[in-house]
Amino acid sequence: MEQLFNVIQKRKKLFWFITLFYILFNGCFIFPFNKAVIDTSGSLDFTFLTSVIAVYTVIAFIFGGLLIKKVITVFLLSLIFNAIGMVFRYVLEFGEVSNTVNFTMSNILISLLAIPLFITIVYFIINKYNQPKKSL
Repeated sequence: MEQLFNVIQKRKKLFWFITLFYILFNGCFIFPFNKAVIDTSGSLDFTFLTSVIAVYTVIAFIFGGLLIKKVITVFLLSLIFNAIGMVFRYVLEFGEVSNTVNFTMSNILISLLAIPLFITIVYFIINKYNQPKKSL
């Protein structure tokens, strides 16, 4: 894992761009999260859910290489860029009926809390178990 974090440290600007752009992009196109995870028949789409979990775990790993022990910063960046993505989605679909269906209080809260919380929890676990080893 140290090699991964070294690569991230060497190319910080690239990884900052990728990470924040991805959160923003998904905030726009995965919203509403609960409707994206549940397919048209009403059952859970495990393939989509697994891919979302995998990608946001990678995002948390990248945050682990960019920020050390800054849990609140990770949560706030995830929250802000997810919210900006949702604003882009609203503007993109402005005037359409889908905005009244998608932008309900429950959908907004689920999307604004679930994704940043997941990223933050995985980031916290990564930082907790990735402590530098003391030399004897």
